[in-house]
Amino acid sequence: MNTLKAYLWDYYGQGNELRAGGKINPEDRLEKPEALARFEQARDLGVPYVSGGLLDQPFWWVQEHGVIKQFLEEWETIERIQAAQAQK
Repeated sequence: MNTLKAYLWDYYGQGNELRAGGKINPEDRLEKPEALARFEQARDLGVPYVSGGLLDQPFWWVQEHGVIKQFLEEWETIERIQAAQAQK
């Protein structure tokens, strides 16, 4: 799970770099992790990963979901702090 979290920091950081006008070689571009795509789909559709309740979900996916949710909360907090500092 630490690998996933580290990759998310790199993936979102690269997105920031691109939005700021940075250039990234095509071979250095990071692909959206499959775990993030699953998380977004489950979140956006409001459905679990597989049919059934929480106990029916694959353990690994539940762990990934928690890591991604925590990462996104941290990322959004940092963005809010940076936006507030930029307004000063």
